[in-house]
Amino acid sequence: MEERPGRTFELWLLALGLLTISLVGWLRLLWVIYAWEFIRQSGAQPGPAYQAILGGAWALGGLICAAGLLLRRRWAPPATRGVVLGLVAWYWVDLLALTRAADATDNWPYMLGVTLVCSAFALGVLALKRQKRFFEG
Repeated sequence: MEERPGRTFELWLLALGLLTISLVGWLRLLWVIYAWEFIRQSGAQPGPAYQAILGGAWALGGLICAAGLLLRRRWAPPATRGVVLGLVAWYWVDLLALTRAADATDNWPYMLGVTLVCSAFALGVLALKRQKRFFEG
């Protein structure tokens, strides 16, 4: 009987990235709650409710996927693919369609590169045969 492989460096790195996304989401959510009245009074669009939902979604998505990957849950790879693609799409829709700040898109070429590299890494790690073997069983 062949022994199931352990967690690879790439999987740990992916989980760390997802935990970083989660931390940023939690920090955003906490900041929005703390500054709710300021955001509302400043007329920032979209308003604080949207910002809180965004932070919460990133926080929960990253945390759930990282935990699933590290705990070897079968649902984790497809869920992670969906969350990664969903967060990338949400980021770009938010940036291009909802953000009102004049300088918000100044660094779009850099962010395009970052999102492409990070998305390719996440999807590539999950496509590796050793990752598929890790989640089998």
